[in-house]
Amino acid sequence: MAHPDEIPTSGVALVLISHDGASWLPTVIDGITTQTYPVTEVRAVDTGSKDQSADLLRAAFGEVQELGRGTTFPEAV
Repeated sequence: MAHPDEIPTSGVALVLISHDGASWLPTVIDGITTQTYPVTEVRAVDTGSKDQSADLLRAAFGEVQELGRGTTFPEAV
């Protein structure tokens, strides 16, 4: 466990899970990338989308963890 003095006191780390979310992801990605509080880390996860969700996540955040279509939300997290 990190010493309290070593824990960052600013910034946001987030996990973004998508499943066939191409219709709403552009709005979410825009919100994340334009917020004024610094985003220090994004973990993008796609659960077997049949649309362009994984491509949208990859374009915005780089690496995307791609899981199977039957992956549940708790498993994805």
